[in-house]
Amino acid sequence: MALMAAVAFKPKASRPPPRGTAGALGWLRAHLFYSWWSSLLTLGVGYLLVSLLASLYDWGIANAVWEASSRRQCLDTSPHGACWASIGLWFKSFLYGRYPASEHWRIKLSFIASQYIGLFKDTTVVSIVGLYDFLLMLRVPGQNPIWIGLHVEPFVFGGAVYFSLCFAISKYSQLLERRGGSTAGARIRPL
Repeated sequence: MALMAAVAFKPKASRPPPRGTAGALGWLRAHLFYSWWSSLLTLGVGYLLVSLLASLYDWGIANAVWEASSRRQCLDTSPHGACWASIGLWFKSFLYGRYPASEHWRIKLSFIASQYIGLFKDTTVVSIVGLYDFLLMLRVPGQNPIWIGLHVEPFVFGGAVYFSLCFAISKYSQLLERRGGSTAGARIRPL
C-alpha cells in the first residue's frame, strides 16, 4: 500500500462579487431599482425633487432681492423672487408685533423664564435620575404593610413638590419683571 503524502491546503483566491451587486450600484439596485415599479417611482420622485430644488434656487437665490429699503422696492426689482431685505428690516416687528420698543425686555424675559422652566422639566438628567429616583422613593411607602392602601398620597406629595418648584421659577420671573421697570434700557438687578 502506498503511503499518502501530506499536501498543504491552498485555497483559491476569492473572486470578486458579480458586477452590480456590491458598492453603490448594488445598493441602488437592491433598494431603489429592484423592480420596474420601484424604478418608475424612483425616477418620478427624483424628477419632482430636482424640479422643486431648481424652483427654490430660482426663487430664493437667483431672483431674490438682497438689499432694499421697502417692500415696494423689492416688488419693483423682482416680483417673483424672495425679498430677503425685509427679513433684516422687519424682524423686530415680526418678533415683537406692536409691543412698544421700551417694553421689549418683558418679552425677552418671558422667553428666558419659559426656557428655564422647560430646561428644569425636560432635561434627561432630571427626568431619568431625579424624577425616576424621586418616584421610586414615593413607591416605597406603598410596599410597607402599615401603608397598604395608601398609594396615591405619596404621588400627590411628589406632584406638589414638582409644582412648587415650577411655580417658584415662575414667580421669580414675575419678580424680575416688576423690578425691571418700564423705561427703555432698564437693567434687571440680581437679588
